Amino acid sequence: MSSQLEEQEKKERLQNIDPYDFENFVGELWEKEGWTTSVSQDTNDQGIDVIADKKGTIDQRLAIQAKRYSAGNKVGRPKIQQYHSLKEQDTNADAAVVVTTSGFTAHAKNWAREHNVKLVDGDDLVEMVERHGAHDLLDEYAPPLSEIDEEPTKSTSTEQSSDSKSSTTSTSPTTTG
Repeated sequence: MSSQLEEQEKKERLQNIDPYDFENFVGELWEKEGWTTSVSQDTNDQGIDVIADKKGTIDQRLAIQAKRYSAGNKVGRPKIQQYHSLKEQDTNADAAVVVTTSGFTAHAKNWAREHNVKLVDGDDLVEMVERHGAHDLLDEYAPPLSEIDEEPTKSTSTEQSSDSKSSTTSTSPTTTG
């Protein structure tokens, strides 16, 4: 188990990932959870960044929206309401999942709980990395901040939405809400 300081550093690294890379990271992390995933490469994906499927007695499909937010910028209720429609966009989806590097407001958590929208925050992501020993995945997509500081400065906006995607991956989320 890592210390709180190490967990915070991992969250900060995740918050510095390029938004498109974050979608690929989410897809690959879900694969570590046993899902088969497909990361949207469409610039008009209608909000679905990752489709995650799990075959079994009862097949499951998740429509995942990945939001790479900075530390103080929590996902609010209006965004959760918007992403709730992801299940309707993919008629085979059993659940809409919103994944963020930050957190969710109390109103967002309540609304998500009432409407069966699954939430995965930055702490959950770090826990998933730890549970699966996916430090190589973290290093691939989110190098240590000391390495990032040596590169040219990247955009630091509080939210960077992604309209085009790349890659494919698979796994099962730890959800909250």
